[in-house]
Amino acid sequence: MYRADHTQSVHTDQMQYLAARFPGDVYPNLKTLLGLPADNTVVKEWSSRHPALQLVTDKTRGTAAFRSGAFVESEEPWTVEEILAMELQSIQKNAEALAGKGSRVRDLVITVPPFYTIEEKRAVQLAAELAGLRVLELVSDGLAVGLNYATSRTFPSISEGAKPEYHMVFDMGAGSTKATVLKFQGRTVKDVGKFNKTIQEVQVLGSGWDRTLGGDALNAIIVDDMIAQFVESPKAQKVSATVEGLWKEAERLRQVLSANTNTQASFEGLYEDVDFRYKISRADFEKKSETYAARVKVAIQNALDMAELTVKDLDSVILHGGASRTPFVQKALEKIVGKADKIRTNVNSDEAAVFGAGFRGAGLSPSFRVKEIELTRRRRSQGPTSFLGSEKQILFQNRKEFSIEFYQDVPASENVIPGPTEKEVQNDGEVKIGKLLVDCEVEDIEKPGVVDSMKNMFGFGKKDQAPLEDGESTTETTSTETSSSTATSSSSPQQRAERSLRRPKSQRSQPSTFEVIPIKFKSEIKGRLEVPTKEVLRIKERISAFADSDLDLWEGREATREELKAKLKEMTDIVAPIQNRKEEAAGLPAALEELNKIIGDAKIFIKSITEQIANDTKAHEEFSASKSRAKTETPTATPSPVDESAGLEEDKATETTSAPPEEETLDPPTYKIEDLETTQKLHDEVSAWLADILPKQQALSAASDPILTIKEVQEQGKKLSEAQVELLMKSMKRPFKSSRPTKKVSKPKNAKKTKTDSADKADPTINFGKEGENFIQLGKDGQMPTEEELLAFLEKQSTSENAEEFAKLKEELEAKQAGKDTEPIEGEKPHDEL
Repeated sequence: MYRADHTQSVHTDQMQYLAARFPGDVYPNLKTLLGLPADNTVVKEWSSRHPALQLVTDKTRGTAAFRSGAFVESEEPWTVEEILAMELQSIQKNAEALAGKGSRVRDLVITVPPFYTIEEKRAVQLAAELAGLRVLELVSDGLAVGLNYATSRTFPSISEGAKPEYHMVFDMGAGSTKATVLKFQGRTVKDVGKFNKTIQEVQVLGSGWDRTLGGDALNAIIVDDMIAQFVESPKAQKVSATVEGLWKEAERLRQVLSANTNTQASFEGLYEDVDFRYKISRADFEKKSETYAARVKVAIQNALDMAELTVKDLDSVILHGGASRTPFVQKALEKIVGKADKIRTNVNSDEAAVFGAGFRGAGLSPSFRVKEIELTRRRRSQGPTSFLGSEKQILFQNRKEFSIEFYQDVPASENVIPGPTEKEVQNDGEVKIGKLLVDCEVEDIEKPGVVDSMKNMFGFGKKDQAPLEDGESTTETTSTETSSSTATSSSSPQQRAERSLRRPKSQRSQPSTFEVIPIKFKSEIKGRLEVPTKEVLRIKERISAFADSDLDLWEGREATREELKAKLKEMTDIVAPIQNRKEEAAGLPAALEELNKIIGDAKIFIKSITEQIANDTKAHEEFSASKSRAKTETPTATPSPVDESAGLEEDKATETTSAPPEEETLDPPTYKIEDLETTQKLHDEVSAWLADILPKQQALSAASDPILTIKEVQEQGKKLSEAQVELLMKSMKRPFKSSRPTKKVSKPKNAKKTKTDSADKADPTINFGKEGENFIQLGKDGQMPTEEELLAFLEKQSTSENAEEFAKLKEELEAKQAGKDTEPIEGEKPHDEL
């Protein structure tokens, strides 16, 4: 199981390649952990090999479970059985696809190692239940291989005096090594009618194993050697991604060494950007694996000891499992067996167990007719030589209520049971109690007939009653006989049995028979606590929801257009939030930088307008004061003498009319303090909003939906920019006051023309600072910026949002400027009237 853009499950060979990329979400070889407590040494060793996986303890059963970084922390841990159930569902889908359209798989036969305890077998059955499958039978790996071996062969019939064949299946897989001794023989049995038939029999005689000797252990040798050569410090072992990459490469190197004498591997940036090249030869690998080769013999010898056979009694050793191809393993087998020709590779070492399990499942189904092969297995819970499926009667001499406990005897050397003794795993998992009976020998007491009963009632006694002797009382005898008869007739079988057992056989005058009495009983499964029904339902719902999130491409090929659209929408709904979070995380910093710039510009702009309002107010106050002073200080004018002769000469000149002098005034202020209220309020609101929401956004994880979006940031910046532009437009929309005279004043012809120099150029009132910063400042003459300066400022501030508005404003200003330049002077004629 791994997580990329969205969570999905993978149960194929792709996992070993994904492990290097997603070391915290790939779970290899979980079969080792089934049914074992989380504090077991086998589980701890497995966990040390995969440090990126978060192994925890299941709160219900105390077994191993995992937390995944692909889910939130509040999600319940994933148990080993739950992950195995998802793998079974994947296998189910593959089988249905291969079987053809419309096929459904609901029942299955599962192969398990022969060393599995009851707890481990229960874990397998629980996983199948969670996957919605029914387990028909659990078959050991060695027996499944032997069954596949027998499907294409006919063995000697012991009914005809032939000897059976003895073969050993040596199975060395990824996690463990198993050796199973099998007996193959034919037998003639009665068929329908008068006919006979010959069937084949496969019988398990003994099994031996090594729980931790397998391909993973051999890979660990290479991984440890890599780390030792790369760095002497154990710090490298804590780098999970590096270790998972080493595991994948170690398995490849081991497989290459099975066919080559030397191999090598290269790693780019293995740890802290340091490249590493590793070389190993087959001789070095075999030298490091000497202790493992010795353990092969132990598993084989244990199987032979249980079967009470020797190596010479074996006809062949059948190899199974990928690790059995390792050269030093085959050399160890040749040394143990003595003859290389006894080692056979006549079965598919990867799929023989699966084929055998499939054949067994077909044999258990009424829908198939297959070759008749009878299976007989050892039942370890009754003893090393007990056969599975056989009935066994156990006698007890208890006369009161009692309890019986069955336990599985697992050697403490396997290190799978907590505690110092071997009998702490108490259960009746494989022991099925058919019935409990009490049978005992009971005397047959003759019951009185009707006539005898009538005689007894009237005191005449039985027909064969002896005559009374002298001194005997008739009344007493009758009374005694009647009491005895009543007790006998009213007694139960249990009471008759107890009285019969109390009397010795020498004193029993009546004939006896066996009385069988069924006894009620109740059984209780001990061992680990069972998963509650409510918890099972919760796990099933989670597995179902997880399976629904996967897209089955094979089924999609035959889906309708509407189904594909619905599936696309479902996947889009899953991916869209992730893509949105990704885009927001990438674009938000730039948006925030732009907003902070706008807030800073607005602050400077508000400060400049505030200063302008203050200067305008001060100028108006000073002007009013000076005007008042001028009125009070103006002297009274005196009449001057008139020269009459001078007037005669002036009559010849052109008459002139002078306009009355205009009263000196100041333009009204461009801005008032009320104009800043909206902009100032908006500036404060945006600043407070950003200061409040930004820390909350920064506290969120990368997988959380953002509470501060790019759109919101841009909207806040747009509102603040538009407020500034609106203030600027107010100054530009002021009515134009021309500097030209409104009326032409004629001058005498002999009047001299004077030319005055233009005033000095005013200082710029709009400055463009560093990095585009702009602000408005008053010139030395106290004037606001000219229209041309404001136009340049707005052009610099224009964006895609206000481009249309800016273009319209620019057009109006240019038209206004053009009208100002072409305004005719009063008294002048147009060009065509000259």
